[in-house]
Amino acid sequence: RIDVAAIGVYWSDSDLVAVATSDSFYVLKYNRAAVVGANITDEGVEDAIEFVVEIQERIVSATWIGGCLIYTNAANRLNYLVGGQCFTIAHFANPMQLLGYISRNNCVYLVDKDYGVVGYSLPLAMIEYQTAILRRDLESAASLLPDVPSEMRPRLARFLEAEDLKDLALLVTTDREHKFDLAIQLQHLDIARSLAEETGSAAKWRAVADCAMGIIINLSKQLPPYVVYSSEVANSARSPFANNTGVLWVWNPASVFGFPAWPTASTDCPTRTLTPFTTSTWSFSSSYTHVIKNRGAIARAR
Repeated sequence: RIDVAAIGVYWSDSDLVAVATSDSFYVLKYNRAAVVGANITDEGVEDAIEFVVEIQERIVSATWIGGCLIYTNAANRLNYLVGGQCFTIAHFANPMQLLGYISRNNCVYLVDKDYGVVGYSLPLAMIEYQTAILRRDLESAASLLPDVPSEMRPRLARFLEAEDLKDLALLVTTDREHKFDLAIQLQHLDIARSLAEETGSAAKWRAVADCAMGIIINLSKQLPPYVVYSSEVANSARSPFANNTGVLWVWNPASVFGFPAWPTASTDCPTRTLTPFTTSTWSFSSSYTHVIKNRGAIARAR
């Protein structure tokens, strides 16, 4: 039960309603099923209204687009609320009142005290996409994505990342810096390396090298003792092998000193390129000598 002094009530075309107070607002949902056949008294039907979310912002003006509430607040911001989450569209220098939303233009319109009208782009497809994601209806979301303008994709990717859908965010974003960060987090070395090559950034190469080392260390813990690799990696505060540069290896299946070696995972760092093994047949003297000369090299075999 919510007992507040409402200063504004905003009904949607569906079953949602926003109740504004002097310092916050509530989103409630009308439960039609609870009302049908119920014994309606002077107190009404308590289960007729369901609590959805409370937002600690003071609404100045608001309107609904389906299940999305667009509003201006006391901090001179234009926000929208979908699925219990708020997103900022724009900041204002002066207070503005919301006029409404025109879907064919994909724009929300506002007016200031001097009757100056301004519009902000808010594609309906983006709102519908976010709503589908929050319902975890990924199939519907995928069908809506082509209608979301490319300039809105980075914002959408941030939303997906916040929803812990980082793999989907990696596919959606058009922001290359964000794509690189996601690729490192998800250990997609092929994407991260490609982006590092494009920029030539030493910091990106260090991140790629550290990520590759982390993968190899995890492999060495999980697999049988067949792993042979060099731990020389670009110098980084996160690296367990500081002051080393070079190449990371996990050898292709082959015979080294009569011992089997384990799967492919080779990542070159830009500081140095070493190719001790260029064929599927490795000699005892050259391969073994080269590996043990690399600082931090680890060779395990049973």
